[in-house]
Amino acid sequence: MLRQLALLVLVAGPMALGGCSDMGNPIRPKAEPLLSSATLDFGVVAVSGTSTRKLTVRNSGSAVLTGSASVSCDGYDLVLGGGPFSIAPGQSQTFVVRFSPSAVGSFPCTLDLGPNTPSVSIMGAGAVQVPGALSFVAPDSLDFGTAMVGQVRTGAFQVFSIGTAPLLVNIVSTSADYSIVSGGGLAEIPAGGFVNVLVAFSPQGGLDRPGEVTVGPGIPDVAVKGFGTTVSYRSDIRAIFDTRCDQACHSHIFRDPATGYANLINFGYVIPFDPDNSDLYIRIVTGRMPQGGPPLSQPDQNKFRNWILEGALNN
Repeated sequence: MLRQLALLVLVAGPMALGGCSDMGNPIRPKAEPLLSSATLDFGVVAVSGTSTRKLTVRNSGSAVLTGSASVSCDGYDLVLGGGPFSIAPGQSQTFVVRFSPSAVGSFPCTLDLGPNTPSVSIMGAGAVQVPGALSFVAPDSLDFGTAMVGQVRTGAFQVFSIGTAPLLVNIVSTSADYSIVSGGGLAEIPAGGFVNVLVAFSPQGGLDRPGEVTVGPGIPDVAVKGFGTTVSYRSDIRAIFDTRCDQACHSHIFRDPATGYANLINFGYVIPFDPDNSDLYIRIVTGRMPQGGPPLSQPDQNKFRNWILEGALNN
């Protein structure tokens, strides 16, 4: 009997070990889609007019993201990115939808991106201005300058009803970088009246961040632009100099708070917007800096590259 029990333990032991929960599940690569917006809002577009919206899908996972993009509603066309797509980890793809309403009314739709990516709802309406309605928009563009990710800058424009009939407007931002603080949405401006529109710029990433604010049927869009930065010279770059650069070697060139930034630019160590020809960045990625120590981590190397790509600002 004891011998039979011993044999049973020997047989069952490996089986029990193989099913232990503390062994964990194998880690499998997985795609992770990140969408620039959950909706595409066209606002009100003039009948027979056209308007476009852009959607960006980024794959933040560790496996290739696959799918197939399509729209199947009257008035909408997928003019860029339609059909099967494949997005490698860390990469992104842009999809552009065009809206051309053929009649007055609402045109709801959905952008289908396949089973691995959430679908995107689409909203738009067709309308016509009544006879006698005329508009004047001032200014017709807004430049928000440069802002760090997380910062907010504001600007404003006015829409005037200069005709003899009320002016129909539906003021909507086309980009996640810009939001309408006040004066947005669907409204009717009486003849002789106006509406003040306050727009906020909060960059969602670095470099140029162009966009538009649609105003209403038959009214030109207001172009908006800003420049986003993700790296701060004072908070990020100088902190690396202070912790990783040898005091004797670089204190007189890079680390002096009063002259360090000017030295980087004036002595040609950094060429704004061009990391691949900037001597400082070349030395970092080739391991020649920091001298006598281990190379900078990849995240720190990326900070220098992005800082230079974003203009090497003294921010």
